[in-house]
Amino acid sequence: MATVGLIDSAIATSGTYERGDHIWGDGGRGFRSVSVVGPSLGTADAIATALFADGGTDLSWLDSFELYDHLVILPDSTMRLTPGMERRLVT
Repeated sequence: MATVGLIDSAIATSGTYERGDHIWGDGGRGFRSVSVVGPSLGTADAIATALFADGGTDLSWLDSFELYDHLVILPDSTMRLTPGMERRLVT
């Protein structure tokens, strides 16, 4: 779907396409997958999983993670992404 260029950053992706329904919450309701980029892999993974589980109902909590950007793949294969993530996409 997208190629993300990284230098001194980590990327984590959460979704159900590989392991099936293993994430509890509202996840999968609105997303095929969620990828998060930032300086720490552990934090990026936690944010990606939490965002997927949340299903995108309230994204205001993401504001406290200003060093992290996300890309969401919707069920119709369109993407929703932060401006920071858009700058990282390789064309």
